[in-house]
Amino acid sequence: MLLLYILHILVTVIWVGGLAAGVLIASPVSHKVLNPEIEVEFAVQWALKVQQGGWFCLAILAVTGMFQLSGHPLYRGFLAIENSWAVAILVKHILIGILVILEGYQTWGLMPSLQRINLKAKAGVMNAETRLRIALVSLKRTQIAVLALILFILCLTAWARTASL
Repeated sequence: MLLLYILHILVTVIWVGGLAAGVLIASPVSHKVLNPEIEVEFAVQWALKVQQGGWFCLAILAVTGMFQLSGHPLYRGFLAIENSWAVAILVKHILIGILVILEGYQTWGLMPSLQRINLKAKAGVMNAETRLRIALVSLKRTQIAVLALILFILCLTAWARTASL
């Protein structure tokens, strides 16, 4: 169980660190120093790397989390909401579901759209640059939402942890 906790925390730190670095450092800096087409290319490449790692981290977190959940002394079964620990865990899992939906939208909706618009901008298609800016803003907002959700999930984890003491 100790190794599962260590792996769970390590993967969380890696995932949140990559997201935070993108949202708080890479995105603002690239917006200031790169022209729009290169900024989009950079944002797409950064997001693809973070997403690949994110999906992998999410899979590891799901597996290690399920083992931790099943071994917890307050766990009484699926939807057995008997105490504040169970409430925190339920809300946490609902938010994880929303997080997966947001990540799916970003991976299979927003990123391909951004790549298509970038190709049109490079080809000189009319209005592509405006659409490129709009898509880039959507990507940044989605990344901020994902990071905020993860941080709120971490707060729920802390609540659950203290509720079980």
